[in-house]
Amino acid sequence: MSKLLKSVLWFLALVLYLLAASFNWVNLPPLGFFLSPNEGFWQNADPLTEFEITEQFDGLREEVKILYDHRGVPHIFAGNISDATFALGYLHARDRYFQMDFTSRAATGRLSEIIGTTGIPYDREMRKKGMGLMTENIASHWNENPPHVKTYLDPYLEGVNFYLSTLQRRRLPIEFKLLNYGPTGWTRENTASIISFLNHQLTLRHSDKEATEALEKLGPDLFFQLFPTYFEDIPPVIPDDWNQTPVLTGSTVRSGAQVENLSAIERFTIPPKGLGSNNWAVGPSRTIDGSVFVANDPHLSLTLPSIWYECHIVTPEINQYGFSIPGVPIIYLGINQSNAIGTTNVGMDYLDYYKISWKDDSRTIYIIDGNEYELKWRREVIDVRGKNSLHDSMPITPFGHMPFYSESDHPLSDYAVNWRAIQPQEDQLKALSHHHRIQSVEEFTAMAGLLSDPPQNLVYGDNNGNIALIITGNLPLRETPFDGAFLREGNTFSNLLSASIPPKHGPRAINPESGFVASANQISTGPNFPYYMLGDFNLDRGTYLFNALDSMQTIDLRAMKALQTDNRSQKAIEITNALLPIINTLSLSEAELEWYRKMEQWDHRFEKNSGEAVFLKIWEEALRSIAWESLRDSLGSATLIPNWKNTIRLITQNPDQLFFFNSDPDDQINGHTITLHSFKEAVNQINQMESDSPALWAEYRQASIPHLARIEAFGHPFINSGGTRSALNSIYRNTGPSMRMIARFKGDEREFYVSLPGGSSGNPGNRWYDNHLENWIEERYEKVYIGKNPDFIRPGSDVIIRLFPK
Repeated sequence: MSKLLKSVLWFLALVLYLLAASFNWVNLPPLGFFLSPNEGFWQNADPLTEFEITEQFDGLREEVKILYDHRGVPHIFAGNISDATFALGYLHARDRYFQMDFTSRAATGRLSEIIGTTGIPYDREMRKKGMGLMTENIASHWNENPPHVKTYLDPYLEGVNFYLSTLQRRRLPIEFKLLNYGPTGWTRENTASIISFLNHQLTLRHSDKEATEALEKLGPDLFFQLFPTYFEDIPPVIPDDWNQTPVLTGSTVRSGAQVENLSAIERFTIPPKGLGSNNWAVGPSRTIDGSVFVANDPHLSLTLPSIWYECHIVTPEINQYGFSIPGVPIIYLGINQSNAIGTTNVGMDYLDYYKISWKDDSRTIYIIDGNEYELKWRREVIDVRGKNSLHDSMPITPFGHMPFYSESDHPLSDYAVNWRAIQPQEDQLKALSHHHRIQSVEEFTAMAGLLSDPPQNLVYGDNNGNIALIITGNLPLRETPFDGAFLREGNTFSNLLSASIPPKHGPRAINPESGFVASANQISTGPNFPYYMLGDFNLDRGTYLFNALDSMQTIDLRAMKALQTDNRSQKAIEITNALLPIINTLSLSEAELEWYRKMEQWDHRFEKNSGEAVFLKIWEEALRSIAWESLRDSLGSATLIPNWKNTIRLITQNPDQLFFFNSDPDDQINGHTITLHSFKEAVNQINQMESDSPALWAEYRQASIPHLARIEAFGHPFINSGGTRSALNSIYRNTGPSMRMIARFKGDEREFYVSLPGGSSGNPGNRWYDNHLENWIEERYEKVYIGKNPDFIRPGSDVIIRLFPK
């Protein structure tokens, strides 16, 4: 970060303060404190001189040395795992405590405590979703103090709280000064809330009400034609011939629903669309020199500071480099001495609605299987800064909690929500504590069996040439393809979808003949897998990734980097290949014909300066708007419409089918005319857009990386790069590759390459706040040090922290 940029940043911080004070946005600190030379925001500026910190703590057994390398990444050298975990907690608090505190509050609906009445609607919604209950259930696994809690969690909490005990007021993160509050300490429940928020982001999507209304109005035959359960041309994560789970007798074709919910109306805010990931592992039979590669880029919300905290931990037992999440005492993803692990989200349907059968209008007694039960209540208290606390109660039933019970006009006021993530089957921290100890594919398989929530596609590669992909988690057991897709009756326990696919039958591929494994959030299994898979599965990236790897015979590091940052869109390939040939070019004007030729010659890459990418996006939106206008009118409040893939399939294979939805039977419109009209509309829109300046994809997309708490001056306003949701480089608006990693093994050789849209520090005035961002935008990687010798880091380190036992 340049000195000029820092000066501008701090000036903007002052402006932000004055504006907020003027409009009374939040409860702000006294101006004297905020501007104080000794305690105010000036003290958050980056000290550029070399320094060494020495601290003493009773709980340490041996000295811990922490060296920040030239990139600002901390390397922890400790004599044992507990001391190393203590150090990780210390570093998370030192570099990212506001992120930890804010995320924990956001997860459990406690923002009103720091921002006042403006946070009440958000806090109420998170309470209604059951986030507090989920957090309590996750933390309950740790009540008996199992070994992994004593080794990891408790030392981590001590590390966080020790740093907070040494934190002087002048060194408070600037966000605390802006919002005029201070740290309150870190507990087990705070760590559980961070895990809860990850579950929320990855498992909350659902469209049960919309699907039910569409089914009722369209009828089963038409509904299943518009919302097919399977696409034969999408390679599943685990194809049938790769799957190595036990084969069950009497199995039938099993698959899941492929639907698209444009705007859920349940009044729950759904996590942003576009969250997902890519990962793959390539075995020695596919690479030039017999190497094994493991690649991963989780697509999550892009924020400053980054979701991930890059770090390196070395003890006599372990040597692990990778990415942790501030607030959690584990490196989630990365490389150890013998293997690397990456993950993507499964997208399983994890939430079901059940209509409660009341005894009478008082709605206090409900009936299940002819028996009467009295509602139980969960008390919720929202503390509001500067105001009286708000008290509320939420009813609980065996089918789940009832978030809309008190809203008599809400269409789901009589429904209970069964969100499987609220009742985790396993202790995720226990599973992750095994991560760094894994030394073989067998140990990897055992660890994967311990993971429950959220379901993940876990990829693995090691120094013995093994690769594997296991679909982990509490996978729902469905009796029919659409179990859980629609609203259900809660009048009998037999309707409760609580069973799970037995872990030993979970899909997996270990050293398949293909020589690679890969996932990009597509459907999990092939049509012969003996269990139904229902979920929000990706329709494009998985196909592109599978086909790209399948066509490569001699893979090297350059190919891995190029694939991870590939801007070519599978959706664009399929739309243009399917629809351009059916357009009657004789009916096009000269301007329209010019765009037709451009799209014919386009390479389907969403590069930052591509006008064709802008046109494709406009065309797709116009196509679906015209194609399903009458369907939307027919469905009324339901907003479920066919996805893009089935839209083009119907247009090309059954072009007259769409005539059914046209309100005027005399209007001869079909799939071909819809294609032509939408193409003309797209030309009209883009030509109007280009009347001022050329249409460029990066400008049109307007991707950015906001500050975690949406403090505008602390974010990055514009990402000038390529990429889109349907490309492997899935940058779109505020989501995208939250980090990129590539691990390489060849015998005893290990290499690790990373790219992160941010830095290690959460302080906007620190040079390591966003120092990696430019490399990430420009698709450059850093080869990092993964050895055990601190002397290799010392020459480039100007920050050293020594922690001693008292």
